[in-house]
Amino acid sequence: MTWSDFRFSLRRALSQHCRDGVPLPPLQLRAAGPLFVRDADFLGFAQTDVTLLQRSAQVTDARMLDFGCGCSRLYYGFSRFSVPSSYLGLDVRLDAIEWASTQIAARNTRFTYRHLDIQNDRYNRSGRMNINKWASVINYRFDLIYCYSVFSHLDVPDARELIALFREFIRPRGKVFLTAFVGQQEDDVIVNPGDMSFTCDGPLHVVRYRRDHLLEMFRETNFEVESAIENVATDNQVIFILKAA
Repeated sequence: MTWSDFRFSLRRALSQHCRDGVPLPPLQLRAAGPLFVRDADFLGFAQTDVTLLQRSAQVTDARMLDFGCGCSRLYYGFSRFSVPSSYLGLDVRLDAIEWASTQIAARNTRFTYRHLDIQNDRYNRSGRMNINKWASVINYRFDLIYCYSVFSHLDVPDARELIALFREFIRPRGKVFLTAFVGQQEDDVIVNPGDMSFTCDGPLHVVRYRRDHLLEMFRETNFEVESAIENVATDNQVIFILKAA
């Protein structure tokens, strides 16, 4: 995407963010630290992500799962020509899910949100459930699965569980879009590495994989990497587009 394309997308996002009468979420629900404090940045990344989805998959009329949806940033990137036929957002943060349910789902019936008390050392330390319990609130398979900044905060056992969950619930010819931190390193995985461009703060702030190790995790679950996109996602994560092998 060129800078001109990005500015055009941003203007379009800014002009349509009040679609359905939905306000922008409060700052404390936007995640990504200071990056999304500015409304323009929050909306711009949402529009860019939807553009990437459209380049690799059919979004309109698709069934979509947004795993780790937070306050549903992706919603603000959809135009009236790119809204999926159904969208299910899942997250461990109850406050984010309550906000999205009240503000978005109440105004647009294509959007649904579910919360489970899944344990995560960063976002829900006192959670009582294992990550595989997400299957209990999923009742169909998806054309698209979107998973932004989730693998970047999961320990390895949970990451493997999540890949297996995606493989179970992706339709034939479906696509998975996920982000992860990857690096050229000796260790398979490093938690909170000291050579990031920012200071890692708290448990599982950054879980960084050696690239070939992460690719092997995908292959073990019969996913193929269709493409890997760099220099677009937040904090220099890599966007992986997967398809069922």
